[in-house]
Amino acid sequence: MKATTDDRRRTFWAWCVSVTLHVVLFAVLIQSGILKVDLSHKMQEAQLSQAQLAEQEAHNQQRRAERQKRELPKTRVKQLKRDAEQRKRRDMLAHVEQIRAAHENIKRIKKWKLDAITQRTNDDIQERQLEAIIAKTESLAKETRDLSRRYRHPQRDEIAQLAKRTRQIAQTLSDAYGSEEPEQDQLGLQLSTSADQTESAAKTTSDGLDTAGQKAKDLGYGEDKQNHHLARQTRELIDRYNEAPDMRKLNDVSQASPLTSSPSPPSQNLNSKELYEMARRLEKEISEHYNDVRTAELALKQNTSFNGAKAKLTDLPPPQRFDFAAALNPSATTTIGDLNQYREALQKATQQAHSMALRAANILNQAQGLSAHRLNTQQAMRLHGTLTRAAQQAQGSSMDLSGAMRLLSGRGHPGKRPGAGAGNRFTKLGEGGRFMARVNHLPGLSVREDQVITQALPGRRFTRESARKGWLYLDTWYVIGPWENHGTINYQNVHPPETVIDFDAEYGEGKQGQVLRWQYIQSNSIRVIPPRDSRDATYYAYTELFFDEDMDMLLAIASDDATKVWINNQVVWQENGLSQWYIGEGIRRVFLKKGTNTILVRLENGPGETMFSVVVCPEEAASSAARN
Repeated sequence: MKATTDDRRRTFWAWCVSVTLHVVLFAVLIQSGILKVDLSHKMQEAQLSQAQLAEQEAHNQQRRAERQKRELPKTRVKQLKRDAEQRKRRDMLAHVEQIRAAHENIKRIKKWKLDAITQRTNDDIQERQLEAIIAKTESLAKETRDLSRRYRHPQRDEIAQLAKRTRQIAQTLSDAYGSEEPEQDQLGLQLSTSADQTESAAKTTSDGLDTAGQKAKDLGYGEDKQNHHLARQTRELIDRYNEAPDMRKLNDVSQASPLTSSPSPPSQNLNSKELYEMARRLEKEISEHYNDVRTAELALKQNTSFNGAKAKLTDLPPPQRFDFAAALNPSATTTIGDLNQYREALQKATQQAHSMALRAANILNQAQGLSAHRLNTQQAMRLHGTLTRAAQQAQGSSMDLSGAMRLLSGRGHPGKRPGAGAGNRFTKLGEGGRFMARVNHLPGLSVREDQVITQALPGRRFTRESARKGWLYLDTWYVIGPWENHGTINYQNVHPPETVIDFDAEYGEGKQGQVLRWQYIQSNSIRVIPPRDSRDATYYAYTELFFDEDMDMLLAIASDDATKVWINNQVVWQENGLSQWYIGEGIRRVFLKKGTNTILVRLENGPGETMFSVVVCPEEAASSAARN
């Protein structure tokens, strides 16, 4: 035991001596300079290295500059330019052909729209004015009746009855129109009298006064002001109806840009610069023709003149494009630098031509909408009118628009009934919020608000093979606003997004002078809230839906306060009164074509917060969900 302890002591002291010797040796070496680290020397070497690199880079730049200035043999220059030209000319030619094809289609649509205006007759104008009066008085009666149910007051019931009476007179006139019966003049007088009484009663209620002119409880709400606005619009429509229309003025399209002869296909002899200038010229004409298409469309929908519609729209200008000719060296290309400049200009011009082709395709898509190319002008306009009137029956109603939309898109058969209306396919379970719709041939189907909210999934693409078979809510949007609406819903006041969807555009006429730009948003819930939530304001939201085949879908739209919705440029939904957000405000059966379908929402907000939602579902999936 004692020997073991002695061994351990000797080992410990041996270790101590070894460490001490190593420390002393290391100190001696450092003191003698053998292991001295000269850090300043290392820094000097690093600085010298950086200076050498900078000098080398400057030398390389000088060599490159000299190389750029170096002249080449003329034959070599011509060969290199020819090679660059051949590589890009093929792409440039393809882009110009695409732009030219879009130009031809835009012209065809424009001619169709202008013909629809010039072929209007006095009877067409009067009939559509009566249809607009009937639709407006229906909205007024309904909105006033619904408001009276929430806030019971006899004056609102009186306005609803007056509006209903006005609608009955207008319907009688519409049924008898063209028969030359003598009582039509008397009916016209009754129509004006009834409209004056309705507006007077609506103004009193809007001001919050009773029939004696005293302040009254439960009157003067924002909804009362909107109803007065509807009554005023009705009276203005009736005044227009009672005035003989000036058909020469209404059918004048002289302010439209001329439909010049189509440019011939680009010649194989044109060089890239000439092709590029041709593309710029075509793009300018496409913008002009598209502005006329939208103006004509608004004139037809609002039953007004081309010139009157033009004053309401903002023209789409062609974008500023790269000046290919100015970018080229005016002197002959003789140096490598000149050649590189030519190549860069050629590359940029080709990219710009590609951008022009994409823009032309986008504008054509917007202009086509529901082009109704299989119908004549009168058939198409009547069908558009049928759809628009059906779309205006908003809260608590369910409409089948799919047949008419198929026909207008060229997928239907003109000889068959379009099927737009509330007739044979849908019946109401109730109005608004807590009720949706029932499909007659599927007894017991009712889609509840809680069911849609809990089961709906986000998405914008629909295929038969998709795992998402039920309700889809549209979660990604481009949104712009607010514009001032002064607390009233006035769809006659058209803002730029109804003219063209241009995500690069800026508008300086926003509410309180705001500069408005499109903003991309993605909602994590069914309800979509604009980024700049403001009261008494108008917003627009745009998105696209993709389908791998033609399909009818159920469409449910809800908002706080009101919305107008276009699918492929056709109105499918329009509210005229203020309301809270309810998922079940109403349902539409709509037709969505194979490929990309555009959806534009106009959102009108009143005195409070605002939001909207758009959800879609195949009918068979909704039926299955309801059974479960």
